[in-house]
Amino acid sequence: MRFFLALGSTCSELDVSSASLVCPKTKFSMWIKEVDQVLSKESKPKTIVLFGIESHVCVLQTCLDLLEQDFNVVVLVDGVSSMNKGEIGIALERMKSSGAILASSESILFQLVADASNPSFKAISNLVKSTKDSTASVFESLVSQSKI
Repeated sequence: MRFFLALGSTCSELDVSSASLVCPKTKFSMWIKEVDQVLSKESKPKTIVLFGIESHVCVLQTCLDLLEQDFNVVVLVDGVSSMNKGEIGIALERMKSSGAILASSESILFQLVADASNPSFKAISNLVKSTKDSTASVFESLVSQSKI
Protein backbone atom coordinates (compact mmCIF):
# COMPACT_ATOMS: atom_id res chain seq x y z
CA MET A 1 0.00 0.00 0.00
CA ARG A 2 1.16 3.49 -0.73
CA PHE A 3 -0.14 6.92 -1.58
CA PHE A 4 -0.98 6.36 -5.26
CA LEU A 5 -1.84 9.98 -6.05
CA ALA A 6 1.61 11.24 -5.10
CA LEU A 7 3.78 8.22 -5.86
CA GLY A 8 1.92 6.43 -8.65
CA SER A 9 1.41 2.70 -8.86
CA THR A 10 3.99 0.08 -8.00
CA CYS A 11 5.93 -1.83 -10.63
CA SER A 12 4.03 -4.16 -12.95
CA GLU A 13 5.71 -7.24 -11.45
CA LEU A 14 3.71 -6.70 -8.26
CA ASP A 15 0.27 -8.04 -9.12
CA VAL A 16 -2.17 -6.94 -6.43
CA SER A 17 -5.29 -8.06 -8.29
CA SER A 18 -5.97 -10.87 -5.80
CA ALA A 19 -4.95 -8.92 -2.69
CA SER A 20 -7.39 -8.83 0.22
CA LEU A 21 -7.01 -5.08 0.47
CA VAL A 22 -5.55 -2.32 -1.67
CA CYS A 23 -6.12 1.23 -0.50
CA PRO A 24 -4.30 4.54 -0.56
CA LYS A 25 -2.58 5.74 2.59
CA THR A 26 -0.66 8.79 3.72
CA LYS A 27 0.59 7.30 7.00
CA PHE A 28 4.10 5.82 6.76
CA SER A 29 3.04 2.66 8.60
CA MET A 30 0.73 0.26 6.80
CA TRP A 31 -1.08 -0.38 10.07
CA ILE A 32 -4.07 1.75 9.15
CA LYS A 33 -7.76 1.52 10.03
CA GLU A 34 -8.62 -0.50 6.91
CA VAL A 35 -5.93 -3.11 7.63
CA ASP A 36 -7.05 -3.39 11.25
CA GLN A 37 -10.65 -3.92 10.09
CA VAL A 38 -9.70 -6.66 7.60
CA LEU A 39 -7.54 -8.52 10.10
CA SER A 40 -10.21 -8.23 12.79
CA LYS A 41 -12.91 -9.73 10.53
CA GLU A 42 -10.88 -12.70 9.36
CA SER A 43 -9.17 -15.27 11.51
CA LYS A 44 -6.42 -13.10 12.88
CA PRO A 45 -2.96 -14.27 11.86
CA LYS A 46 -0.34 -14.62 14.57
CA THR A 47 2.61 -13.88 12.30
CA ILE A 48 3.12 -11.24 9.60
CA VAL A 49 5.91 -11.52 7.02
CA LEU A 50 7.02 -7.99 6.20
CA PHE A 51 8.88 -6.60 3.20
CA GLY A 52 8.94 -3.29 1.33
CA ILE A 53 10.91 -0.26 0.35
CA GLU A 54 12.32 2.43 2.60
CA SER A 55 13.22 0.05 5.40
CA HIS A 56 13.97 2.89 7.81
CA VAL A 57 10.61 4.62 7.30
CA CYS A 58 7.57 2.63 6.14
CA VAL A 59 8.85 -0.86 6.90
CA LEU A 60 10.21 0.14 10.32
CA GLN A 61 7.07 2.00 11.38
CA THR A 62 4.86 -0.85 10.16
CA CYS A 63 6.99 -3.36 12.05
CA LEU A 64 6.83 -1.37 15.28
CA ASP A 65 3.05 -0.95 14.96
CA LEU A 66 2.54 -4.67 14.29
CA LEU A 67 4.70 -5.61 17.27
CA GLU A 68 2.64 -3.23 19.39
CA GLN A 69 -0.48 -5.09 18.21
CA ASP A 70 1.11 -8.37 19.46
CA PHE A 71 1.86 -9.88 16.06
CA ASN A 72 4.99 -11.93 15.50
CA VAL A 73 6.81 -10.04 12.77
CA VAL A 74 9.27 -11.64 10.36
CA VAL A 75 11.19 -9.12 8.24
CA LEU A 76 12.66 -10.39 4.98
CA VAL A 77 16.18 -8.97 4.94
CA ASP A 78 16.40 -9.46 1.19
CA GLY A 79 12.96 -7.90 0.75
CA VAL A 80 13.68 -4.44 2.13
CA SER A 81 15.59 -1.54 0.66
CA SER A 82 16.30 2.14 1.00
CA MET A 83 17.48 4.98 -1.21
CA ASN A 84 20.35 5.25 1.29
CA LYS A 85 21.78 1.73 1.68
CA GLY A 86 23.30 2.69 5.04
CA GLU A 87 19.81 3.00 6.51
CA ILE A 88 18.99 -0.68 5.90
CA GLY A 89 21.21 -2.16 8.61
CA ILE A 90 20.17 0.46 11.15
CA ALA A 91 16.49 -0.22 10.45
CA LEU A 92 16.95 -4.01 10.56
CA GLU A 93 18.84 -3.79 13.84
CA ARG A 94 16.13 -1.59 15.34
CA MET A 95 13.39 -3.98 14.19
CA LYS A 96 15.30 -6.96 15.57
CA SER A 97 15.97 -5.28 18.91
CA SER A 98 12.27 -4.39 19.11
CA GLY A 99 11.29 -8.05 18.75
CA ALA A 100 11.07 -8.79 15.02
CA ILE A 101 12.62 -11.91 13.52
CA LEU A 102 14.99 -11.41 10.58
CA ALA A 103 14.95 -14.01 7.82
CA SER A 104 15.65 -14.46 4.13
CA SER A 105 12.86 -14.93 1.60
CA GLU A 106 14.19 -18.38 0.69
CA SER A 107 14.22 -19.43 4.33
CA ILE A 108 10.62 -18.33 4.83
CA LEU A 109 9.44 -19.96 1.59
CA PHE A 110 10.80 -23.33 2.67
CA GLN A 111 9.53 -22.84 6.22
CA LEU A 112 6.02 -22.27 4.83
CA VAL A 113 6.28 -25.31 2.54
CA ALA A 114 7.72 -27.34 5.47
CA ASP A 115 7.97 -30.68 3.64
CA ALA A 116 9.08 -31.92 0.21
CA SER A 117 5.77 -33.79 -0.02
CA ASN A 118 3.89 -30.48 0.01
CA PRO A 119 2.21 -29.97 -3.39
CA SER A 120 3.81 -26.50 -3.62
CA PHE A 121 7.35 -27.76 -2.96
CA LYS A 122 8.35 -28.37 -6.58
CA ALA A 123 7.13 -24.95 -7.74
CA ILE A 124 8.87 -23.20 -4.84
CA SER A 125 12.06 -25.18 -5.39
CA ASN A 126 12.03 -24.31 -9.10
CA LEU A 127 11.41 -20.65 -8.29
CA VAL A 128 14.36 -20.59 -5.89
CA LYS A 129 16.62 -22.29 -8.44
CA SER A 130 15.55 -20.00 -11.29
CA THR A 131 16.15 -16.83 -9.27
CA LYS A 132 19.32 -17.85 -7.40
CA ASP A 133 21.61 -15.55 -9.39
CA SER A 134 19.45 -12.47 -8.90
CA THR A 135 18.83 -13.40 -5.27
CA ALA A 136 22.57 -13.66 -4.69
CA SER A 137 23.13 -10.22 -6.21
CA VAL A 138 20.36 -8.75 -4.04
CA PHE A 139 21.98 -10.21 -0.94
CA GLU A 140 25.35 -8.87 -2.01
CA SER A 141 23.92 -5.43 -2.68
CA LEU A 142 21.60 -5.03 0.28
CA VAL A 143 22.41 -7.43 3.06
CA SER A 144 26.20 -7.44 2.98
CA GLN A 145 26.26 -3.65 3.15
CA SER A 146 23.78 -3.47 6.00
CA LYS A 147 26.10 -5.04 8.60
CA ILE A 148 23.35 -7.07 10.29
